[in-house]
Amino acid sequence: MNFSCRSGTSPGPSHALDAAVTDVNAVITRPASSGPSWTTTTPSSRRYRQVMELSSVDREVMDCWVARRHEHGRSVGLIELYEMVAERSGVQVAGLTIERRQLLADASESTLWPGFERVAPPRFDANIVVVPPRAEWVDTFRSLSDRLRAALPNARVEHVGSTSVPGMAAKPIVDVMVSVPNVADEDSYRSRIEELGVVLFTRDDEHRFFCAPVPEPRTLHVHVCAAGSAFEREHLLFRDYLRTHDEDAERYEAMKLSAAEQWSDDRFGYTYAKNSLIIDILDRAETWAHASGWSEFPHGGGGGS
Repeated sequence: MNFSCRSGTSPGPSHALDAAVTDVNAVITRPASSGPSWTTTTPSSRRYRQVMELSSVDREVMDCWVARRHEHGRSVGLIELYEMVAERSGVQVAGLTIERRQLLADASESTLWPGFERVAPPRFDANIVVVPPRAEWVDTFRSLSDRLRAALPNARVEHVGSTSVPGMAAKPIVDVMVSVPNVADEDSYRSRIEELGVVLFTRDDEHRFFCAPVPEPRTLHVHVCAAGSAFEREHLLFRDYLRTHDEDAERYEAMKLSAAEQWSDDRFGYTYAKNSLIIDILDRAETWAHASGWSEFPHGGGGGS
């Protein structure tokens, strides 16, 4: 990679699936030798910020990466930032410590997810493991969806992510997408979702992310988005396309297995290692959607969970 930095003027496209299962990847209180530490900035709203800062060199590289992101859009993800920092430091990406990668990942959030805010104490429990498909994932979703639909009658509840694709290996975490009329109106859904044992971790302009708090096991992610949004459409399109296109589903599964091996200690690295392939598959899925008449709405060609 050429480290030269060129600024761009046009914003990148929306990236609803850029980090389809992106989650918080650090802890609130850890010794400096173990990674970033965190503090509350406004206790009433429980927003958290990082205590440790990027080095001046990494900040310079970050500025160049942000410019590239603005120029080239979602094709420039976190892995590209890791590569740029590694090149500037004269090491391989594998030579970047997990603590340094945590700092970079956290600093990238507001660029990857405009409007990003950290709401709950973050958790660091990467240990990425992709397991063979399990029938229980469908049963778990059905149980959760029954509860959510009863509690939120105006919401749409869908099973998304790899556990929603029959026969696909995945992390043993069920991803549920809840589409609501107004995602900004957290009072209308937050407490009902948190009854499932998860808490609101992050918010941004596109969605809200819920996960179990430390030290509870990570078995469920809930993503709340606006009904009719690009976030909703891309997640449903990606799911329905993989359900009906075995070759691309196999490509995606192979990438997940490879990423899990390479980034077993880095949840953000694992997520963004799949970025280029996800973009490619989404492009193919769009062509399929137009040719087949697929629709993201429940009565459309794609169906629902």
